[in-house]
Amino acid sequence: VDPAKWRSLMGAFMAAADVHPAVAAGKAGCIGYCLGGQSCFEQLRAGHAIQALVSLHGLLHSRPMVEGLPFWDPLQRISAEEYAQRIQPPPSAMTPGCIVLVENGADDEHVPEDMQKEWIKEMDGSGVDWRFTNHARTPHGFALAPGVVATSYMEAADRRSTLSMLGAFAEAWPHVEQHHVTRNASGTIIPYAIPTSAEL
Repeated sequence: VDPAKWRSLMGAFMAAADVHPAVAAGKAGCIGYCLGGQSCFEQLRAGHAIQALVSLHGLLHSRPMVEGLPFWDPLQRISAEEYAQRIQPPPSAMTPGCIVLVENGADDEHVPEDMQKEWIKEMDGSGVDWRFTNHARTPHGFALAPGVVATSYMEAADRRSTLSMLGAFAEAWPHVEQHHVTRNASGTIIPYAIPTSAEL
């Protein structure tokens, strides 16, 4: 894992999207599930021009798995000290003013309490505007649709996460009207729209 290369790749994707005719230049957010959440946090650490970040059951750091184990174990990660010494990640810029929303399952074994505390310390150390929701008795993969690999779909957590995400977007872009969709990508019913100042 090379975080400098990772951040550069995410930056290249953003640059390509920014010139697309359907994109409102200067308005950008990122949404990530699991590894995608990790990628979003690397964008934040890189200082990319994003106004909102939403991680759904995403890992909070990018430390690789311990090598040399008899079997592949994503729960065994190298320490922060080894990561700094061996991987040597570039300094974090932390995007100023970005609204950061984490939707996490309280029973997600991939995001243990010590990882959460470490992440909060990192975010607070840089003055990041963050919000962290732990969904009761909810496992990893709760927002993945039934039938998707690694899904542990939980309707209530997925619905609440979607509404929370739309609320974060309304805060980040208050003058952009949101068009109500009745279902999200997992097919979960979204019962109401989130108003923005454009609609008030």
